[in-house]
Amino acid sequence: MTDSHQELAADYYRRVERLEQARAENRKLQELELRGLLKANMDAKNEFDSRLKKLQDYKMSLELSIQMEEVKLSRMIRHIMKRFEVEQEENRLNNLLKKLQNQSKTTHGVGADLASKVDNSTIQYNAVAEKEKLLEKTFRMDLGEVGYFYDTFAKLYK
Repeated sequence: MTDSHQELAADYYRRVERLEQARAENRKLQELELRGLLKANMDAKNEFDSRLKKLQDYKMSLELSIQMEEVKLSRMIRHIMKRFEVEQEENRLNNLLKKLQNQSKTTHGVGADLASKVDNSTIQYNAVAEKEKLLEKTFRMDLGEVGYFYDTFAKLYK
C-alpha cells in the first residue's frame, strides 16, 4: 500500500477511534440521563405513593368520623323516640289517674248515699224487728191458752 493509502487508513482509524470515543461518551451521557430519569421517576413514584397513603389515611379518618356521627345521630333519634314514648305513656297514665279520681269522687258520693241508705235500712229493720217482737209477744199472750196448738200456730205465723 502506498503512502496515501496508509494516510487514508490512518485517518480512517483515527476517525473511527474518535467516533468510538464520541459514541462511548454519548452512551455514558445517555446512561447518566437514564439513571437521572429513573431516579426522578422513582422519587415521583414514592412521592405519589406517600400522597396516596396520606389521602387514604384522610379518607379513612373521614369515614370513621362520618360513622361516629351516624352513631351519635342514631342514638339521639333513639333517645328522642324513647322520650316521646315515655311522654305518651305519662299522658296516658295521667288521663287514667284523672278518670280514676273522678270515679273515686263519684264512688265516694255513691258510698255516702249507700251508707245513708244502710243506716235508714238498719233503722227500719230495727223498727220492724221491734214490731215483730211485739206481735209475737201479743200472739203468745193471745194464744197462750190454746196450749198444744201453740207450736203449730207459731209455725204457720212465721
